Amino acid sequence: MRIHDTPHPGRKSLRLVVWFLLLLSVLLIFAVSIKVIVMIGESVFDGKHRLTVFLTDEKKDAVVISLEPQGKTVLLRLSGKPTKKDAESALLTSFDGSMRHANSFPPDGSPQEILGSFLFTPGVVYQTVTPYDLLRLYLLSYQHEKDEVEEQAITVSSGHAAIDPAQRYFVDNGILSEGKTVAIVNSTGVSGLGQRLENVIDSLGGGVVSVTTGRDLQEPTHIFYTGEKSYSVQKIERIFHQQAEEGNTQAADILIVIGKRSLPLGIFATLEQ
Repeated sequence: MRIHDTPHPGRKSLRLVVWFLLLLSVLLIFAVSIKVIVMIGESVFDGKHRLTVFLTDEKKDAVVISLEPQGKTVLLRLSGKPTKKDAESALLTSFDGSMRHANSFPPDGSPQEILGSFLFTPGVVYQTVTPYDLLRLYLLSYQHEKDEVEEQAITVSSGHAAIDPAQRYFVDNGILSEGKTVAIVNSTGVSGLGQRLENVIDSLGGGVVSVTTGRDLQEPTHIFYTGEKSYSVQKIERIFHQQAEEGNTQAADILIVIGKRSLPLGIFATLEQ
């Protein structure tokens, strides 16, 4: 007489649990992979050109770190508890992004120590840059010897720029090597903005050939270029958060017509306003 085995209910339940866990693992890996791919796609650091970031924390301590693979590392320790907008105005530059520490970072530390504090602390708030950018900056900071780091303590106070435009901390060798000429037209009705933008472009290594005042006021800002869209054009696009277009550049390689909508940008802010 043959006795047939009856499947134990517990074995069937165990198989269902195993299959459920396998499916859950696959979905989790898929979700993480998509998130990583998106994060890499949103990265602003291409690994070739200078990247400048503003770092702050809950105590409003602030530093600026600027790195470039083939250039010097710049570490500016800012006193006065400035905001990102204040710092851009005072340093005559536009940051590529910013990060806010969930607690506090060592403001007197080296670039590696400061970036590492952000990298290994959960709850960091990123603006424009991504955790992938932070990881790459952290690794890049170890490639530069201590004597390749330019450090400066700067007080950000109201009413004037904190640095002389001649102190070119943020020169981008990509812009410098392209040698593109830039013409600026101030169509905002606000005096001094063309000069301010000239200082910003010059601090990055660009060459401004003319600064004029527009006959008519304009609301939007326009960026025109000729030929291919160079890295210099892409950098200016990031400063103004808008796309450039091919057009008449008035004998320069790039023409920037500043409109009133760009007034809120940090590079145009004054600490008196």
